[in-house]
Amino acid sequence: DQPHQPVTYYLSPDGDDSADGMTAGTAWRTVRRACAGVLPGDEVLLGEGSYHHAIAPLCGGAEGRRITFRREGEGRAIIDGLNVVAPLVELPARHYITVEGLIFDNLPPAGHPGVVKGDNALGFEMLDCRIGYSHRHGGFGNGVYLYKCPGAIIEGNVIWGTRYHVVLNQCPDALVKNNTVSWGQVFAFQVMGNHEGVRFANNILYYPTSVPNAALAIAWPDREITLTSDYNCWGPMVDKTCVAYVYHTSVNDVGPTGLTIADWQADSGLDENSIQADPLLADPKAGDFTLTEGSPCLGAGEGGVDMGALDPLMLTRE
Repeated sequence: DQPHQPVTYYLSPDGDDSADGMTAGTAWRTVRRACAGVLPGDEVLLGEGSYHHAIAPLCGGAEGRRITFRREGEGRAIIDGLNVVAPLVELPARHYITVEGLIFDNLPPAGHPGVVKGDNALGFEMLDCRIGYSHRHGGFGNGVYLYKCPGAIIEGNVIWGTRYHVVLNQCPDALVKNNTVSWGQVFAFQVMGNHEGVRFANNILYYPTSVPNAALAIAWPDREITLTSDYNCWGPMVDKTCVAYVYHTSVNDVGPTGLTIADWQADSGLDENSIQADPLLADPKAGDFTLTEGSPCLGAGEGGVDMGALDPLMLTRE
């Protein structure tokens, strides 16, 4: 048999699932139809508008042959949970999946395991997406929860109002970079178990929690931290919130720790170039996390780029 030749499929809210999906004029209508049809190497382009099924492909991709779900053009492609559907990306052992440029909105208010949930999925990528668009997600649910997903890339995303913004549970070699997170509840970023090779850089944490825990929490029984972290900005936080800490046998067995960035730098040896300052966001309460003139995050990231999500309003990616 000849190997599968990659196909680009199109989705539109005005499409037809009985069409072939292979041109903009014969687009499918639902994410569910695309999830049933994709094979390794395929790409799904979501046109502007709202969709109401989770991204949950029946098969995964392969190394060098990813399955990609991507926004088409500059319009907003929204995966709308209608206040009842979660997760909106669900990947049980579905390897090499990319979601890019999508908005995830209207999650259930009563809690859920994650807006994006990966389980034993190699090489997952979440790029330039947004959780919470028209209003911050107020439910008692997580943003991105990954379990045993080595090599994951979480980059360029805005996560607004979830319980934990990103949880990496036994996800070595993951990259968490250029994200802007705000108005969380417990921890903003939680790293659990094996974190060898995890890299945390260029992120902005603005009111990352609503309770005085830690913005970055690392759960690890040993004293040695094996991730790297630098060029991040810790913005305003509720009183007594730690910038970061490592907890061992329990949250009462803590160290290294840092109530301030200076404490964390001295105790952990990490975040040499990170800052603790107001990032001067345009209108964070209304969901506009654009950096304004004079922001200390402009050009302060690794390699001289801006910190935080580089396109916080989800319009374009340069």
